[in-house]
Amino acid sequence: MKKAFIAIVLAFTLATFIAGYFGMVNADEDYAYLFVYFEGNEELRADGTRPIEEAVFYALSRDGYNYTALNENKPILTSNSGTGGVRDPFIFKTEEGDYVMLATDMHARYGWQSNYSIITWRSKDLVHWEDETIIPLAGFYPILDEATAAWAPQAIYDDERGEYLIYFSADKPYSLYRNTPDQAYKCIYAFYTKDFVTPTTDPRIFFEILGEDIIDGDIVKDGDTYRLFYKTSANQGIMMVSSKSLTYGYDDTKEVSTIMCEGSNAYKLIDQEKWIVMADLHWGGWWGVNYVLYETTDFESFAPLHMTGDYSLSFTPRHGYVITISRAEYMALIKEFNGGKHIKRNL
Repeated sequence: MKKAFIAIVLAFTLATFIAGYFGMVNADEDYAYLFVYFEGNEELRADGTRPIEEAVFYALSRDGYNYTALNENKPILTSNSGTGGVRDPFIFKTEEGDYVMLATDMHARYGWQSNYSIITWRSKDLVHWEDETIIPLAGFYPILDEATAAWAPQAIYDDERGEYLIYFSADKPYSLYRNTPDQAYKCIYAFYTKDFVTPTTDPRIFFEILGEDIIDGDIVKDGDTYRLFYKTSANQGIMMVSSKSLTYGYDDTKEVSTIMCEGSNAYKLIDQEKWIVMADLHWGGWWGVNYVLYETTDFESFAPLHMTGDYSLSFTPRHGYVITISRAEYMALIKEFNGGKHIKRNL
């Protein structure tokens, strides 16, 4: 009887090990990190061609610090609507369990004042995307009549309202602050939606600092506190404000980065009380990198990892977003876009 019991235990242990190795145990738990990003401005090459860079690219990480590009760093998703360009992609898991991608509908070669809409897609598996939708904004609502941009859209679920809040950056109308056009500034606008296709409210000003450009907002929930990260024209870096409410009361300003960067994204590390704030060092920087990472445990101080080299990206991303994914989703992504090869935990 004792020998039989030991044999059963050993068999169960071996089966658990094998199942875990091949990704069949705890398939729904957070297991890896998916980074969605775009690559650049599709500048004209010497031979007269343009690279495909204003599209959605994927990278994976097992530890949240070291990322490997998928699909040989070729686009995963391109736009067939609007301008045909995709910048500043943001990915979000809905309350219904599927995924939504939002992005700036823009091609840089048409100019920085050519973006009037945002674009959205849906996916059930992160591999196949559908329901491509253009949501027109700048110039389509009275409050945005004089806006020349609808930049970097993101979304968060409002528990109290039961709808999704989409927020983005655009110009504040001159009539609202009575200054001349050369003193214009951008702020963060927001509107609600239930389906990421049709707004249920008109856009309104969500967050602003008088006379200061505020772009690339990123809201995360830390316990019962909302943290809003943004780029400011005052110091060209990343700042953070906090509130107990999603929609108002943001204050207690903290400086995350003083160097020239944008497109910040904060994410919590799996099974750790530690957060990473990453940002697009769009001009190349002093360290030979184009992305910077900061580490925090308290949202009071932010350790610059680019000074220690404690992370790696084997590609050159621009403004993107990181989410955690399950083991099953990780397995599906490496099968589809990496020839089934696993991503190393530390590069």
